[in-house]
Amino acid sequence: MDVLLGKVTQQAVNYAIRSGIAVTASYAIRQSSKLLAAAPKSRVRDEVDYAQLRLQHKIRIISPAIDMIELIAARGNTSLESAITLTQELRREIQNIGQRLAQGAENAAKLNKLDRVSSQAQAEHEAEMYNLRDEVRMLIKRIDDAVPLINLAITTSGVTLSATLPSTVSPSRLLQASTFLTAGDTHYCQNPDTAVQIGPTFFLTVYMLFAGHSRPQNEEEIRETTWKEVMHKARVKLRRVPLDVILDTGTGSNAIPSIEIHSQSSEPSPSNLPAENRQEEYGYQLMIIEDLDDDRVHDWEEDQPQAGPFDDVGLAGIREMIPIHEISKIFYADTGKVLNISADAETNHPVLLLKRDLNAIPPRRMVERENEDAEQPTKPESHVQHHDRDDPWRLPPSLDPEWIAFEVYTGEDDDETPSSSPTRSTSLDPEQSVGSSMSKLSLDSRFSQQTTPAASTTAASAASPASAKTLIPTSQPPWVNALPTSLSLLELLLRLCSLQQFQQQSHLSITDELLNFFLEEAASTGAGGDEHYRQEVRREARRRVGWDPYDESPIKRRAVAAADMAAAATTAPAYRI
Repeated sequence: MDVLLGKVTQQAVNYAIRSGIAVTASYAIRQSSKLLAAAPKSRVRDEVDYAQLRLQHKIRIISPAIDMIELIAARGNTSLESAITLTQELRREIQNIGQRLAQGAENAAKLNKLDRVSSQAQAEHEAEMYNLRDEVRMLIKRIDDAVPLINLAITTSGVTLSATLPSTVSPSRLLQASTFLTAGDTHYCQNPDTAVQIGPTFFLTVYMLFAGHSRPQNEEEIRETTWKEVMHKARVKLRRVPLDVILDTGTGSNAIPSIEIHSQSSEPSPSNLPAENRQEEYGYQLMIIEDLDDDRVHDWEEDQPQAGPFDDVGLAGIREMIPIHEISKIFYADTGKVLNISADAETNHPVLLLKRDLNAIPPRRMVERENEDAEQPTKPESHVQHHDRDDPWRLPPSLDPEWIAFEVYTGEDDDETPSSSPTRSTSLDPEQSVGSSMSKLSLDSRFSQQTTPAASTTAASAASPASAKTLIPTSQPPWVNALPTSLSLLELLLRLCSLQQFQQQSHLSITDELLNFFLEEAASTGAGGDEHYRQEVRREARRRVGWDPYDESPIKRRAVAAADMAAAATTAPAYRI
């Protein structure tokens, strides 16, 4: 039993180390409370109590700044790398004092169980209490010395811990994204072994860099690579999947539809998470499926693979799955920059540009760091490279997978625009599944008795007309079909999903400062704090993309915001998804 309790304690310590500084501190405070409860009343006991109260108050004040420094540095801000050493030392010292307090509490408890305490044992206990008091005081002094340095590091980095909503974020869009995400997470918790769609289905046109079309760059205005329209019409959706299969859902011909994803079907490994913890693990994917029902002619030879149904697409082409943790940067641009045409063109539309980190490691929780270091680095490589190059349903190898751009899809006819009518007659319309999913998320206990989680999951992602007709409720929330969708909604969904997966907790329980950091443009498009590093990153981006996506002038942000507001207000098909 002692060995088991020791392992449980060590696991709690490891979890605290990988969590916020407040969690690490709470472990130390709990051990201090146990010590004070077990120790007999004395002067040194009161001094330890006073010292741990001071330590608790200081940690509560400094913990947001420490968490923010570690978060910003982890996302590429090089100006805070020097401060990381300081914060890690503080975290380690707090952990050590927690372990020392736990040992002291254990010794005090053993002392209380004795019928008769010798004077030598009493003296040893009192000496241990004095040592603990001195160690807590030394940690307090260490924190006092570190506070000015932490403030200086935050000031020089240019990051502000503000609770004010960024001016570029639409409050209505943020509420919509939060509602969709919360509803999807609630649905996922009913059956955490399956995949659940988050939010609506977006109909977009996909552009990527054509790496095969390269030429020397002799002048600044000449591009090294060229953008290419990869999918004229694509259905893009977010889905939450079990974290242990987030890299094993396949792509191209090996892609797994949402209805067939089940974590128990994957091969067991030492890093698989216990079933009871899957509800607390956040893992998301961006699923991109080419819809060949795009008013264009597509011919296939008899000896070639024929396009067929996949997920909820009746005539599916390319199928690409992007884990959310691989999306490192989010930008706004326009089709003029992507296609290298005049910015004053009448057909110039907003574009959402994503930068993908193919070697990113998904964050894990309550798993030993040794297992992560041993297994996870090989996952992204197999996820991206180990595919048949002749697979017709995966992205061609001539494309650069690091950059991808989305534009709102516009059909030839306004009446045929996918979202022009919420009551489209196509049986595979994802709008129906979104409405049905939202209506299934009632917390009424009577509903849980009528519908099982498995049936809810099947109905949410069913591809057959028969199942859609039998499982879709007759009444849907009226606001589901009334919500306009846009690139800004997709952007906020990506940011919130990235936040939840990075922090491994719901965005509803995250502080305002941390939430605003992920909502700020600088959080996902900033090139870094160091001037030399920032210039190098922007120079490399101009060489690869063809323009500077890190250009974050206020005029540009206002133009994007104005275009997005116009997209929400107008009925023109060019601004609807």
